[in-house]
Amino acid sequence: MEPIVTHSGHRYWWTDLRGAADFRAPAAGAPFTCLLWDTTGTWDPEERGALVERLLDAGCRYLVCGGQTCERWHDDADEALAYRVAMGDGPAPEVITTWHADEPVEEVAEFFVVHATVADNQIREHLVLQVGPEWDWQNELMVWVRAWVVHPYGIDAADTDAREPAG
Repeated sequence: MEPIVTHSGHRYWWTDLRGAADFRAPAAGAPFTCLLWDTTGTWDPEERGALVERLLDAGCRYLVCGGQTCERWHDDADEALAYRVAMGDGPAPEVITTWHADEPVEEVAEFFVVHATVADNQIREHLVLQVGPEWDWQNELMVWVRAWVVHPYGIDAADTDAREPAG
């Protein structure tokens, strides 16, 4: 897991996955928001479901889905949550899910940073989870998330220090 940026007590992390079993939460036991960006669209339903379960179990409270098959990721999360409620597996956590099909990475990053908050707004950990090992997407995701964290009012990231290493 790589740090993207720390700002005003919030920590943003980036990691990529090749399989659900590789998933690790950004901070053990702490609730977090997650931007899941699928670069390949090739994960089968069982593997998607396994990752969604791991995200929910680890404390994900807001799941923003973008990239390939993002609607499927969103639907899998909603189905997992509905199943937990139906089966009475303890109190279901409040989890919000969104999907952003055919939206540019900069707009999805803006939504993740600026709008993906929960009612008590106490979440301080944020994870950009890239499904698939595409270096270009890693760079794009990190640049835009950092830009929106550091300059949340839309200053053009190309004209900022957004490409500087996380600090």
